[in-house]
Amino acid sequence: MLSHLGYCRWRENALPIGFFEPPAKPARPSMPKLVSPKQIPSHKQLGLPLNAYMLHNLAHVELNAIDLAWDTVVRFSPYHELLGDGFFADFAHVAGDESRHFAWCSQRLAELGFRRLEV
Repeated sequence: MLSHLGYCRWRENALPIGFFEPPAKPARPSMPKLVSPKQIPSHKQLGLPLNAYMLHNLAHVELNAIDLAWDTVVRFSPYHELLGDGFFADFAHVAGDESRHFAWCSQRLAELGFRRLEV
């Protein structure tokens, strides 16, 4: 996973910060479409086992946590001198942890016979 590779590079001091202007808005994929929780169909409506449905939802939480951690590193990079290395190291570490959690969810979904669920 790219996030895990990024964290490994970070630990090797091979991922400098503050050299690029952060984008005005974080990048967002077109899918999945963001909807109200009330609009999300149940596992029964989708014909999915509850464990796969819950793991899929947890994977989305982990993916958003990865996104937020790296976005924080990039978004606040212009303030590197003010915030210090520890601020960025903490968020890079969070991204590394969340990458592992996402990988575990994905691995277990694959073990259950699901590659990627589009819900």
